[in-house]
Amino acid sequence: MTRKVSMKLIETAIKEKWIRQLAFYHLLKYEFNNGCIYDYRHRMKEIADRLNISEKTLYNYLNFLRAKDLVCDHANNLKINSIRAYSGRIKTLIYMDDNNTLWDVCCLLYGKVIEKKARGMAFMESVRRFGTGDRFKRGFSENPFRPSLSYRTIAKILNVSEYKAVKVIQTLTRLQVIQTEKQKPIRVSEELPGLNSLEDLPGYRFNFNGQMFRQFGNLISFLQFPVSLKRITIKQYKKFNVR
Repeated sequence: MTRKVSMKLIETAIKEKWIRQLAFYHLLKYEFNNGCIYDYRHRMKEIADRLNISEKTLYNYLNFLRAKDLVCDHANNLKINSIRAYSGRIKTLIYMDDNNTLWDVCCLLYGKVIEKKARGMAFMESVRRFGTGDRFKRGFSENPFRPSLSYRTIAKILNVSEYKAVKVIQTLTRLQVIQTEKQKPIRVSEELPGLNSLEDLPGYRFNFNGQMFRQFGNLISFLQFPVSLKRITIKQYKKFNVR
């Protein structure tokens, strides 16, 4: 089932480090899709068991969401508020199902930020190719784009450690949101260059048997919401082309 999410809210939660509470909100809204939990104070154990969390965690998360005005009390019921006020004109979707855990939903939200980064990279690659005279095929889906993203870059945009970035990518792969392909190392030189030249080389660099290699991040394919190169206008090219 598709669920609407707010990119603005996701980015705020990542910056302020409450993405897990936001994932709980979406899981709660998925489980109780009528937007209201009746007589919820007498059903805390039932709700906690249904969401596979402890009652203490449930209390803490609900209090946090109240402070963010994402839920509120209405008589004896809990009303799950809409995120429409946060969405603006930018709307995005995630796919959820009955088997998703709280961690799975966290990763789905993280995945939207990775996807946004990929779309930005695809746009700039489209600008670059326009400048070189490359022509795209007519169909939008016939121009797929697979960005190269290292775990370090992913960790930076998600505001997490590299270890957690690896776990996020593994989970998104398991959920069939993305597919990754490891790139082969490229030999740079048979003799190690000086430190000054190393600083100018992109990618991860390492020495093997006296030879310098560099390796870029995994190539990522977005399976649910494919990323493609776009047709660029002259006006866009003049605005975004950076030499």
